[in-house]
Formats: sequence, structure tokens, C-alpha cells
Amino acid sequence: MSLISKALIAGEAILRGMMYRSKPVKSQRVIVIMHQLFGDAIVISDSLFEYTKLYEDVKFLARPSVIEFMRSVVPNANELRFEAVDFTRYIEDYGYYREISSRYRNEADILIVPATSPGAEIFSCSSNASRKIASVRAKDITNSVLMRMLSKYAYTEKIRPNPQEMTLQRHRQLINYLGNTKFQARLPRLNPEPKIINEERYCVMCLGASKSERWWPIERFSEIIDFVNEDLNMNVHLCGGPAEQELEAKLKVRNPERLISHAGKTNFREWSSIVQHASLYVGNDSGTAHLAAAHRVRSVCIIGDYEFVIFPYKVDVLEPDDRLPLCVYKRMACENCRDIGYYTGSSNPECMRQIRAGKCAICIDAVTSDEVKAAILEVMKEG
Repeated sequence: MSLISKALIAGEAILRGMMYRSKPVKSQRVIVIMHQLFGDAIVISDSLFEYTKLYEDVKFLARPSVIEFMRSVVPNANELRFEAVDFTRYIEDYGYYREISSRYRNEADILIVPATSPGAEIFSCSSNASRKIASVRAKDITNSVLMRMLSKYAYTEKIRPNPQEMTLQRHRQLINYLGNTKFQARLPRLNPEPKIINEERYCVMCLGASKSERWWPIERFSEIIDFVNEDLNMNVHLCGGPAEQELEAKLKVRNPERLISHAGKTNFREWSSIVQHASLYVGNDSGTAHLAAAHRVRSVCIIGDYEFVIFPYKVDVLEPDDRLPLCVYKRMACENCRDIGYYTGSSNPECMRQIRAGKCAICIDAVTSDEVKAAILEVMKEG
């Protein structure tokens, strides 16, 4: 049933996109599509307030959990006009897709998509907005007919970024295009929280990420935990949700008493506090990694070679207290596969087989424990 529902959604969206006819802008009613999860929401947070300066009537559509998260940790987020849309359900449940599309089809004259996704493109195809503006990929996807068609009909204006610029700079480029040419990309800042971990120095780790293909092997995390406990004399605090709880059960460490789990046990403010007051973050490309960057915590992030969009972080302006994450990755012959086929491993059949088996991408698997240890020592040398 799910496949039939997805096919109906894609087919109807593409048909509406093909039938769309441009029209003059009558008002400044704006909808901004925020399909992102927690980490992406942190990255986009600084630029969201710029839309409210450019336009008087702005709605931000986001997942319910993301709205709660932003209102908890992002300064002045309560001033933004959020409305909840379950974007996962939107692209899987035909009835919900029709409900949401009908509700918002004529609600805006300007639709803005700061970062493309299948959900954003389906929403845009289904919208009657006069202008449908998106920051798209640096290169068009070539080996997915469905993604090519959605991208073709979704937008009236496409802002194509420089491939060398990261997400923060791409948000800046979109804001510049819309009229604020003075806006620059900076590290976002989050609400300061009181310290709740009664330790002078400690390390935070996140064993998982939103997709299992990004999960560095758990046995190597065990090595890094032992290294941090014994060589750096710091306890390790684990953050995350239910997926991370399952991964924690597979850890084999020499000092279990120095490993404290908070996965699935904290609210958003507590999660932010634990990261904010840490001496070090080590982990995958995850929401916890973005929290660490926003709180200026020394960070080592293990990333893949499948796409360079968010990591390594790049900004236009560095403030005196800024710390950019140190990213550990391996260049591969099949690099930037997501730019070709949208999905990780699209240009490497062996990688796709590994991902389907529930393992990480081969570029993640190629990162060694010794490389991560060296990166940790490097960031800990900082003043």
C-alpha cells in the first residue's frame, strides 16, 4: 500500500507541476518550507529571521518535533510563525498529502525552499504560488528519472550554489538573491543553558545519526571511548534517541563506569546543555554535532565522501569565539554520489549493497580509529 501511495503522490505532484502556469505576484504572503531535522534546523536558524525582515506575512512549515526543538533552543524562535507538517508522512500517505496540499495550495504567493528534498519538491509542484524559489543542488541529479522530473517542474526560480560553498553559505546566497545583499553566513548561536553535568571536563559522543549509512562502526567508537577515558581522563556522555540506545548496547569498553548514557532521557534544553558545557564532541554527522558547533565546542565529526554540503563547515565571517568542527573523512573514487543519484552509494553498487544490509557507507567505513584519535589530539591542543 505504501508503494501505491507514494506512486500516487509523485504522479499527481508531477502532473500538477506540468499543468502549472505562471501568474503575477499579487501579495507578499510567503511560505518557507523547512523539511529538515534537528541538525539542519540549527544550521538554517540564523537565516530564518531574515525572511521576516524581507516580507511581512511569513509562515514556516516544519515537522512538529522540529518546531518544539527550535522553540526550546533557538533565541527568539517563538517570534516565528511556525505551522506543523509531517513531511515524512506527506510523501508516504496519499490522504495526508492531499489534505496538506489542499490546505496550502493557495495560501502563498511566494514559496521559498532553502534546501531541496523530495517532500519540498512535491509540495512546490502542488502549490499555486506565483513565485516558487529554491536553493537547489550545485548539479542536477542525472540517474533518477523521478527526481529529475520533480526538480524540473517544482520551481519557477532556481538558485544554484557554488559547489565549494557549504549550507550556511547557500542560505546566505538565497537571502542575498531575495534582496538582503548584506547578509553573511555565520555560525548560528543557541540559547545558553545552565550546566547540569557536575564535571569539570567531559566528552559528549553521538553513536548514531538520522540515517544508518552515516553510522561509524560501533567497535571503533568503543576504542575511542577507551582512549578518551584513559588518555584524556574524561568521562564520556552519550546523547541521542532510541536508535542510539540500541547502539549503546553493542559497546564493549574497559571502563563502563565512565560511560554515562542520556540517550532518550533528556528534553531538548537538557540535550543542548549537556553539549554546551562539554570539553569535546566526537561523533557522526548528527544533530548533536550541530549543537556542538553552535555552542563552539571542540568537535571531531566523522563524515562521508558522498556529499560535501554541510560538513566541513564554512562561513563568511568568523567571530572571535568561533570553533569550526574538525572533520575526518576519506576521499573515494565514487565521491559525491548523492549529487549524481540522490541516494548515498548511487555510483557504487558495493556501497549500495552494504547500505541495504544495514551497514555504513564505504567512505565512512574507511575512516580509522587512529585517524579519529589524531583529530581529537589536534582539537584538544586549541587554547
